[in-house]
Amino acid sequence: MSASATSLKTGSKRFDSALNLQVQRAMPYLWRALLATEDALTTIPKVLQEDINTAYPAFVCLIGTVLPNGYAQITPRGSTMVFDDEHFALWERGRGSTTASLADGTKVTVYFRKPPLRESGLLPRGGIARFYGTAKIYKSGPIYEEIWKRLIEPEKKGDPEKKGFGVLIKVERAEDLSGAPLTI
Repeated sequence: MSASATSLKTGSKRFDSALNLQVQRAMPYLWRALLATEDALTTIPKVLQEDINTAYPAFVCLIGTVLPNGYAQITPRGSTMVFDDEHFALWERGRGSTTASLADGTKVTVYFRKPPLRESGLLPRGGIARFYGTAKIYKSGPIYEEIWKRLIEPEKKGDPEKKGFGVLIKVERAEDLSGAPLTI
């Protein structure tokens, strides 16, 4: 049996160290993300909130969900807004495959890109922030009304009869384009 096979079989420190180094080299972004999970930001940074709330029309957030067939559904949502430090809100007009895939507990990605924020140094790597969270649907009540009240006028015009519904997304993780925790 070779020395390397012996090391593999016995689980020596030398093998463990070599494997650790290989994993770090092979998957740097995943490795860094796994190590930083405990430190991941779970709020929407105050310095980004105004940029997100005024993103329409030039820098509209993209919303990602998973369709029943397993494909990602990515769609722009001009109604995306910061509801509070821990939640995004959006108005779903009730049409299309995104609406069909949204329910309480749906996992949602909010993708925000504003290149001038990279140029200013606020957001690294393309001026991109990704937020991951879980949706809760509101079809009536005070939160439903508050989302409608805060909704920008162009989005209200898209649903003049108010047939849509409100969605709150509780932020569970925030990261930059490389997958590193957002630390601004």
